[in-house]
Amino acid sequence: NTVVVVKGSSIYAVIVKDSKYVIGKFDLNLKLVANGTDEVNPYTSIMISGSNLYALSKDDNVLKLDLSKLAASKSVNVK
Repeated sequence: NTVVVVKGSSIYAVIVKDSKYVIGKFDLNLKLVANGTDEVNPYTSIMISGSNLYALSKDDNVLKLDLSKLAASKSVNVK
């Protein structure tokens, strides 16, 4: 089970890529158009603010991903 978030004409959800859980970006036809490389917790919530997407990493740190690249620009240890 995963959270699905829609922003404009893009849909974001957790997917499995190369045996890792990452954030996937889909178009409105549900075609995968991009995927992140940073591993996320498979049960993470997803929040979008401005041009950033926030999710929990596999180690439960907060990842700040750039929406255009789905690449982490920052990881914050919350433990």
